[in-house]
This record gives sequence, structure tokens and C-alpha cells, in this order.
Amino acid sequence: MSINIANELSKRSIDNILVATYRGGILSPSLDNQTVLHVLHKKNGSDLFAFYKLVKLAYHFAPTHIHAHSTSIIWATFIRLIFPGIKLIWHDQFGLDTTLNKRSYMRWLLP
Repeated sequence: MSINIANELSKRSIDNILVATYRGGILSPSLDNQTVLHVLHKKNGSDLFAFYKLVKLAYHFAPTHIHAHSTSIIWATFIRLIFPGIKLIWHDQFGLDTTLNKRSYMRWLLP
């Protein structure tokens, strides 16, 4: 989904970057040449160095929107606290099932 969105934005000449938290996926070669891919190489949920790289990217690129998938909403929420003008878009295959995988913490992040 993220590659399709990034490619479509590039096709419409809308600047965008794609940030992968852990690693680039098998679909990374499908990215349009105009789309920039940044991989944070996050080691775990509290990898402060990877989060710092994300903050630097947000500062440099000054995004207006962040589309976060699944539990990446946590870091996206912290980015929004640092850069309050950013709008968050979130999706998850499981929806707002806060009982799944002990994800009740998402209940306070989503509003």
C-alpha cells in the first residue's frame, strides 16, 4: 500500500518520501525513481537513534502529512508532538482491535 501511494504521489508531481522503520521490503524495487526511500534500521520499539533519524528527516523534509501503518502510529504521534502542524493518517489491517496483541495503548494515541 505505501509503495502504491508513494508512486502515485510522485506521478502527480507531489513531493513525498517513504520511510521504512526496520528494513526495505521485497517491493522496494517497485518504487518509482522519483520516490525517496529512507530506512531507519530500527532495532526495537525504543531505538532512540532510529527515532532521532526520523526527527531529522521530519525537520529536513517538513512533511504536512504522515501516513503511519500499524504500531508506527506511536512514533508518528511523537513526531506530531514535536511538529504540531503535521496531520496523521493511520491504518491497520486489524482496525481498532485494542485487544489484539495487547495493543490497548493505541486507544489513547488514536484521538
